[in-house]
Amino acid sequence: MNMKDAKFKLDFIGIGVPRSGTTWIHNILKDHPQICMSSTKETNFFNDDNEYNKGISYYQEKYYKHCDNNQIRGEFHPGYFNYSNSADRIKNNFPNSKVIICLRNPVDRAYSHFSKHELKGKKHLNKFSDITKVIPNIYIDNSTYSSKIKKYISVFGKNNILILFYNDLIEDPQNFSKKIYNFLGVSSDFTSPKIDRKINFTGERRAKFLFLNSIIFQTERIFIKNKFLNKYVLPIIKKLRIHNLRKLIFRLNMDLKNKKTDKKEIDEETKQKLIEIFNPDIEELEKITGKDLSFWKQ
Repeated sequence: MNMKDAKFKLDFIGIGVPRSGTTWIHNILKDHPQICMSSTKETNFFNDDNEYNKGISYYQEKYYKHCDNNQIRGEFHPGYFNYSNSADRIKNNFPNSKVIICLRNPVDRAYSHFSKHELKGKKHLNKFSDITKVIPNIYIDNSTYSSKIKKYISVFGKNNILILFYNDLIEDPQNFSKKIYNFLGVSSDFTSPKIDRKINFTGERRAKFLFLNSIIFQTERIFIKNKFLNKYVLPIIKKLRIHNLRKLIFRLNMDLKNKKTDKKEIDEETKQKLIEIFNPDIEELEKITGKDLSFWKQ
């Protein structure tokens, strides 16, 4: 679908990766007075056929009508990193867009992803140690980077892509944010009030009644997979705002926990197996970025 005639301009897009501080990045970009982020962090526009086919005018009106003309516009959606058509769709409509990618130690990222799913009652494995026994799986797939980065480089060119690393964000969020601002051509003197906000804390929280979150997740899957429910019932639920009850139950279920639990560690055997799986991809990534990633192999 060609929409090049649309006048709307998307100056940059963040594409990933999941569980690598993308919400934090979205927030510090949203705070910058020279930047206007999409009203929803993850619009799904470039990886959902139904959304994409509604056209750029729809995309602009739904997510960017609050923007001023003197602001640059952008979106952050980690789902675009893994959806192969996203790069071509973005380039086809916004050929001058810049791309931001933040990468995380693949083992840590996979575990953080699993922990988030466990918290929400929608984990794809019974326990994390099964990750090396059931391949392929979403946690390993989302932690392999090199081929997906090569795709974006081939489409946008290396100079238009900023590759960041999660550990740099943890060590120095101020300098990390300046790198992004400089890449986008906005003032790097600005400091977001959210600069010190905690990042990816899911692993330290546990719901008191996990079965409640699991019931919510399974119900959502039924509505998504059933064509009749998806087409006729789900719109009514959204219109009546009944779906907000799901968010309330989830929030209360988290609040019922009196204190945070200690963050679980990955068992050494599973960790070493994962390092062995990810090593070829890490070595390829070192060639692409010119960065020594030996600390990911330990």
